[in-house]
Amino acid sequence: MSGSPTLLMSGPPTLLMSGPTLLMSGPPTLLMSGPPTLLMSGPPTLLMSGPTLLMSGPPTLLMSGPPTLLMSGPPTLLMSGPPTLLMSGPPTLLMSGPPTLLMSGPPTLLMAGPPTLLMSGPSTLLMSGPSTLLMSGPPTLLMSGPPTLLMSGPTLLMSGPSTLLMSGPTLLMSGPSTLLMSGPPTLLMSGPSTLLMSGPSTLLMSGPPTLLMSGPPTLLMSGPTLLMSGPPTLLMSGPPTLLMSGPTLLMSGPSTLLMSGPPTLLMSGPPTLLMSGPPTLLMSGPPTLLMSGPPTLLMSGPPTLLMSGPPTLLMSGAPTLLMSGAPTLLMSGPPTLLMSGPPTLLMSRPPTLLMSGPPTLLMSGPPTLLMSGPPTLLPWVPCLSFMRVYYIQDLYALTITLCLF
Repeated sequence: MSGSPTLLMSGPPTLLMSGPTLLMSGPPTLLMSGPPTLLMSGPPTLLMSGPTLLMSGPPTLLMSGPPTLLMSGPPTLLMSGPPTLLMSGPPTLLMSGPPTLLMSGPPTLLMAGPPTLLMSGPSTLLMSGPSTLLMSGPPTLLMSGPPTLLMSGPTLLMSGPSTLLMSGPTLLMSGPSTLLMSGPPTLLMSGPSTLLMSGPSTLLMSGPPTLLMSGPPTLLMSGPTLLMSGPPTLLMSGPPTLLMSGPTLLMSGPSTLLMSGPPTLLMSGPPTLLMSGPPTLLMSGPPTLLMSGPPTLLMSGPPTLLMSGPPTLLMSGAPTLLMSGAPTLLMSGPPTLLMSGPPTLLMSRPPTLLMSGPPTLLMSGPPTLLMSGPPTLLPWVPCLSFMRVYYIQDLYALTITLCLF
């Protein structure tokens, strides 16, 4: 941007794309599976005094359908002067489907409509109406006592990389609320905290959140949807308990799991995963698993996975697995997978596996797979091709071509 740019929109613009995929050779990548439509009623004017726009990572715009906008890269906006946002009226965003806006970087989000913010003390936040809480900078909230957050309205928006420190907190959300956090928040809890959500709520976390808990936390959710678009990091010293009444786990962005050392998972008994309905895992971007050391999984008993319906795995991008060391899986008994229906795997791109050392699988007994029906690979995927993969440390190339008609 050379000078003070001005963005003017006089009428309701419409963005139409006839093709499902738009690829750009530069750092940004725009992927759209459906023709989205963006309608804005008011003529907004954006005035920026700084002439430089810097983006630290190659941003990725992913749209799995018409109503979903995903930005997986951490965009950074640097301006030499203070920006000014002038809007003649409250903006209106109309989308044909249920819209979901997920941004993984710490952008600044400003919306019209003055919210009502009542704070009686340093530890109580009261929002009386269907208001909106906007935090554009990197806020830091420090609370020494057990705070209480009561929200009767439906929307809580935090756009900056906020930090929430609570020594013994209780979070109460009475209505069908929505929690949107666009920056990489950090939640620190020293005591055994409790999160209670009574309504069919939706949790949207687009940045890489970090959850640190010293005690055994308990997460109770009465609604069926958990949305996490960014690379979450979960650190727990005690055994957590997760209770979910609904069967759907949605991960909209390319999630990243970062582990600095060789992780070790210790389980004293055979773990059991119980799901009331057929689970569905939706991943719109290619997942990336980064591990600096070889992971070790130790289980004293054979794990058991119980599913009442056939699971469905949908992956629109090519997953990438990066491991610097050779992974080792140790199991004292043979694992057992029980499925009532045949599984279905849908992949639009071929997966890529990069490993510096050969993997090692140690099992005391042979694995057992019990399925009531044969696995199904849907015929709409015409061809899967493993392209050429180079790894700099070992200097080898792997070329496999696999076509499925």
